[in-house]
Amino acid sequence: MAAFAAKDFNAEQYQSFRPSYPAELYDTIYEYHELGGGGWGTCVDLGCGTGQSARTTAARFNTVVGIDPSEAMIESARNIPHQTKSSESVTYFVSPSEKLGFLQDASVDLITAATSCQYFKFPETWNEIRRVLRPHGTVAFFSYTVFQLGSPLTALNTYIDHYTNSPDQLGPYRSQPGYDIVHEFLDPIVSPGEGFDTRAEKRIKYVGEHFPLKHVEDRQPVIIKVRLPWPAVEGWFMTSSSAHNFAKAHPEDAQNPEGNITARLVKTLTAEAGKMGYHEDMVNVENPMALLLFRKLA
Repeated sequence: MAAFAAKDFNAEQYQSFRPSYPAELYDTIYEYHELGGGGWGTCVDLGCGTGQSARTTAARFNTVVGIDPSEAMIESARNIPHQTKSSESVTYFVSPSEKLGFLQDASVDLITAATSCQYFKFPETWNEIRRVLRPHGTVAFFSYTVFQLGSPLTALNTYIDHYTNSPDQLGPYRSQPGYDIVHEFLDPIVSPGEGFDTRAEKRIKYVGEHFPLKHVEDRQPVIIKVRLPWPAVEGWFMTSSSAHNFAKAHPEDAQNPEGNITARLVKTLTAEAGKMGYHEDMVNVENPMALLLFRKLA
């Protein structure tokens, strides 16, 4: 998470271009939480970034707390004030996920982590979650992968794969092990163990037909589907930690007459789309993602 926590990381750009999470995802989390007898008092969002997910859960909880190690992210989140179900303001703290000393024991009903758990320190984070979560409480970790172009441009996803993984592109600048954890659909995230109901654990993969070479059991349909103009596609890629790391390592790339590395990718995508007879300004974009659900015992 070093790139996101860096003071020069563009949190406002991140807020502008990152996709929002669909209602269907939160409905699945809330149904699981209610089935387990969880309360609706306090929700804590770990690795909250610019507060996108924290603001969403505010509609269902009396108290919502967003926590992130990046001062830039928290500053951006605080610039978008939001109220909870009980008319409290969503509050934010700068802190890593494994240091929650400002939260009381057994004081939290739901803990979420939206595209951030891949950066957490384990087992330290599980130890803190075990301490602050109430009996019957829920942990919901979810994350999307590098997005994929949808129909009719799915054949162009090979260019995105080259951009993100090749040694001469962003491959050496990926934030590890986070990148690999996400692209294994969070499977490397270990279960919390003591104090949690192993029978209630769920690992859901909204992958659809993407990443056909990966073995994925019980593929679920993709639930993040949007139409974006090409400039927004470029903006999304620019928010990645890999692109940030590459830009810091190669400041001269910004002076390339063909545009920076991300602009060159999008130029290639639009050119190849044109060769396929696709000349629209908007494209279908899909975000495969994974959801992990855990329940604390009584």
